[in-house]
Amino acid sequence: MRPNILLLAALLIPDGPSDVVIKGFFMVQSRNEKKEFDLRAQKADVYRKEDFYVLELPRSSIRSDRDNSSFDIEGSRALYSSAENRLQIEANAQVTTPENLIFKTDSVDFDTKKRIVQSDDPVEVFQNFNGQEKSLFDLRGNGLLVDIKKGRYEILRNATAQKTLGPGDIMKIKSQSSYYDTNRQLLVFSNEVKLRSIKYKVEGDRLMVSISRPSPSPSSKTQSSPGIQSLRVESDSKESKAEMRDGTRFHAKGLQFKLNENGDIQESYALGSAYAELPNGARLKAEKLQSLERDGEQVILLTETVEIRVDDKIATCEYGEYFPGRGDFVLNEVASINDGRQIINGDRIRYSLKDDSVVVESASGQLNRKGLESKKRPGPR
Repeated sequence: MRPNILLLAALLIPDGPSDVVIKGFFMVQSRNEKKEFDLRAQKADVYRKEDFYVLELPRSSIRSDRDNSSFDIEGSRALYSSAENRLQIEANAQVTTPENLIFKTDSVDFDTKKRIVQSDDPVEVFQNFNGQEKSLFDLRGNGLLVDIKKGRYEILRNATAQKTLGPGDIMKIKSQSSYYDTNRQLLVFSNEVKLRSIKYKVEGDRLMVSISRPSPSPSSKTQSSPGIQSLRVESDSKESKAEMRDGTRFHAKGLQFKLNENGDIQESYALGSAYAELPNGARLKAEKLQSLERDGEQVILLTETVEIRVDDKIATCEYGEYFPGRGDFVLNEVASINDGRQIINGDRIRYSLKDDSVVVESASGQLNRKGLESKKRPGPR
């Protein structure tokens, strides 16, 4: 069987029989008196003139340029050409990184000079925790690029992942490509990213998944699978989008979500020309929208160039708060409400969707609304 390496021709075994067969084969490749990699195999057919090797059950340990750790490559059979600086695993290839990430695929090609491992075959990603091999969010795709110098691990096409958040709730991610940022413990999905779960739906150009380290199980020596700490979505050419289970929709250049261990959103941000549509029909615009829990109550904070539209009313301010549970808006700093018939201005305005009431501090303008209060009132919490 020949490998299907992206843009690389398969190595060809020299004609005729090998010069020697070595059982328990082992060799070390060095450069500038530093070990580059070693290569071992259960058996090696050696072609001395061509400096070519056919290896059974090969395993190579490659020194990392960043520290004293190593990458391991192994498989069922391999071809090694010293003249071409290439090691080609032909079957059952597996690449293990210093972070104990395990990439499993059919074949890989290792350029020993450029220190790059690549494949064009389907690939699955696992992680080893104290001897336990666990799927890394069921991450898989087509094509693999491992840049040993940069410490960058990339799935080249059709990347998918999934994580069980709870009974009947599976987070699924699709994108054109994906890579693992070893320094920041991030899984980054790029190009036409779509995330789906029962709790929310997200779309954007890039999705960054912050990974939590697995914790030991209190009832055994086993460890739990890695979890998700946060999600961050960015877009260059179009808006990032998110839709919550209650029907709330967010649009912005960037979205961020902090999650608990069950995948529930604890805090969210919409950054850059942010826009939200609420289930009650209200539409919010600001440079920044932040949704969080404060004193046991959900609140949405709106910052800079705030505009709120509810039915025929348009409210503006520089800083605002919305309390979904109460249906209250609090507008601060250059606050104004305009319903097409009258304009209400004030330093602080509280507007309730439930009873259509308005409470204003330091009001000015034409105040003809029935039931309008214009007096000093304590500000919101």
